[in-house]
Parts: sequence; C-alpha cells; structure tokens
Amino acid sequence: MRTHGPGGTSLKNVMHFEQMMHTPHKKLPMFDYGPEKNKEKYGSETPYEYPLHKISGVEIHFMQGDRDHLSNEKDLKELKQILGENIKSEKIYNLCHSSFNYGHNTNDYVSDIIKILSK
Repeated sequence: MRTHGPGGTSLKNVMHFEQMMHTPHKKLPMFDYGPEKNKEKYGSETPYEYPLHKISGVEIHFMQGDRDHLSNEKDLKELKQILGENIKSEKIYNLCHSSFNYGHNTNDYVSDIIKILSK
C-alpha cells in the first residue's frame, strides 16, 4: 500500500484537505491560494465557502466507516442538515477511511454500491 498511496489524488487536493483541517468547524472553504492569487481567482483575499445549501435535485448516498478518523457521525449529521432531501440513503459499515480507498472488506459495501447504481 505504501508504494501506491496516496494514489488517485493530487498534491493540491492533499493541501486543500490540510487547509480545511485548520478552518473553523462547519466551514468548507475553496482552495486558499494566498491573498494575492485569491483576489485574482475569487475577487476576495480569502476563499469563499462552497455553497452546499444550493445543491438540489441530486441523489446523495452516504457510506461511512464507524472506525473512520477523518469523518465522523457529527460531520455526517451536519451534512444531512444542509443537504436535506437530497440524501437518499445512509449506511455505516465496520470499516475505516482507507477501507473504501484500498478495497478492504469489499463485500461489506460493493453490493450496496451496485444496488444504488442499478436503480
């Protein structure tokens, strides 16, 4: 796993994740390029927040591991409040975050994914 991780993502994505870990709770800001480039990209010295409350007409299915240290039940509860009726299903598995990325215990969730995608 070490030779292939963190495969499937970019350095910018990892940097954005690190930035979000240091922002106030309940905030999901866009990438912070620094004041000068933010002004150029966003028209503001600070990045805007993603307007999650504007998401509509999209089916969202949450799958979460109960041993996930990067996402927890509190996060999920808050997202559910923001996304409301878009959420069509929710299931918590006995998995950690990397289980979904690296295919650990796939029998636990792959059949559920296939059911969702088959609808």
